[in-house]
Amino acid sequence: MMDFRWLHDLWLGRRMLGQITERLTALPISGNLFTVAGGKIIVYSIVGTITAACDANATATSLVATPTVGTAAAMCTPTNIASYALGDILGITGIPTDALLPAATGGAIPAQTVGVVVQPGTIDMLVAVAGQVTGRVRWTLHWMPLDTAASVLPA
Repeated sequence: MMDFRWLHDLWLGRRMLGQITERLTALPISGNLFTVAGGKIIVYSIVGTITAACDANATATSLVATPTVGTAAAMCTPTNIASYALGDILGITGIPTDALLPAATGGAIPAQTVGVVVQPGTIDMLVAVAGQVTGRVRWTLHWMPLDTAASVLPA
């Protein structure tokens, strides 16, 4: 019965980008956004919406996949989001050498073009600043399991 519901949702366009996990987080962002457990996943889209403007300390902001076993890997290069306003959105292209999108404030960004395989561990948002950063970002992750037991929860 569950397979039928999934196919029905796919037909209606609700599952085109896989499963959805959301996280509302407060900055400072040196911390976990999502916890990946049970196996590898593929990230089809990760989009952040600024729900409270960031202050001047929100420089060099990036996303990193930190596996439980292995070495952390950048999902994008850092971007200064200090001037971004309420409603601006953030995302990645899927190519780790590309910057966190957009490079300037914006209410629209290109969709992620490449899926990112993430091992069990965490997806983190980092800010390279020693001081306190204010603001809020709501994150939405679209993903599909690559391993049978894979799951994602807000950290």
